[in-house]
Amino acid sequence: MTHSSYPRFEVTARLEDPKSEEPVSVLGLSSSTVTFVCPEPPGIGTEVDVVLHLPALRSSLHAHGRVKFQSRMEPADIAVELLSIEASGAELLRRYLDQVLSAQSGW
Repeated sequence: MTHSSYPRFEVTARLEDPKSEEPVSVLGLSSSTVTFVCPEPPGIGTEVDVVLHLPALRSSLHAHGRVKFQSRMEPADIAVELLSIEASGAELLRRYLDQVLSAQSGW
């Protein structure tokens, strides 16, 4: 799933206590969207490739998406709608989200 003409972003999702002061790369993650801080964001509607690292699962997944939102702050928060995820990546993302939800229920 390589689209060489699209900007590519590599972001990392971590299981962390939301009360922590530790900076995180990924601000929000669902089965259809990833939101992260981007120093030089592409415009809304731009198609992008995203590599999402999931250290808790010791895995990464590759996805193709479209920028749906961009804040006016610098660096900007951008939200990318995930249009397609590599075959094994969809299952990894589901497992990771299940793990996050179960961890949050313990806080």
